[in-house]
Amino acid sequence: MKSLFAKFWNQDNLFAPISMICGLAAWTILPFIGAMAAIFTGHIAYAKAKRLRVSGKGAALTGLIMGYSGLALATVLLGVWLALPPEISLLGRSAQDTAVTQTATAPPQATHLPANKPQRTLLNEIPPAAEPILAVQAWVEEQVKQGTPLNQIDLNYVLSEEQKRYWQRIEVQQGTLIATPLPDKHGLAVQVMILSVLNGKKVEWACVGQLPTVIQQAICDG
Repeated sequence: MKSLFAKFWNQDNLFAPISMICGLAAWTILPFIGAMAAIFTGHIAYAKAKRLRVSGKGAALTGLIMGYSGLALATVLLGVWLALPPEISLLGRSAQDTAVTQTATAPPQATHLPANKPQRTLLNEIPPAAEPILAVQAWVEEQVKQGTPLNQIDLNYVLSEEQKRYWQRIEVQQGTLIATPLPDKHGLAVQVMILSVLNGKKVEWACVGQLPTVIQQAICDG
């Protein structure tokens, strides 16, 4: 075994075994770097073996094949990943299934709500992305006026096709409004929680999470 190892490394054409090792790396841990190194050292080793008639021609060819094939595979996979639409993840499931969430789900009943707009916002024009949240807030406030405790208010809001341009899901769990935006290009979507607080007979809303300023001004108190 020792003599075989020594023969492998003490040959005149050292770039040949290096090309094989880099080719193996191209198929395992270093797709692009390993492939380029295998191709570079493989060409050097093959040219040296052919010109000087030294050993290593077979190893160089093996390294070249592994390098070129590894580079081609890595390029194809990268192209497929870049071509994926934002709503599709690398695992082939919808991004809605793989989206990162911050709270457990509950089984609220689905229903449609009127698209009425609370007068809380001071904006001249309500952003379209804020309209479904405002509608849900208005519905929760109406339930409170009718005597329903906040911690007993659950809802799974049914989004329209237009509203699905901004949100995957909007729901209410025990009085807390939870909005899940569309995922980013990596298939991740961080939920936004809008906490409801009963101040006397008035429901106030506090946002937890990242929201565009114009939307936050429309749906959050304070």
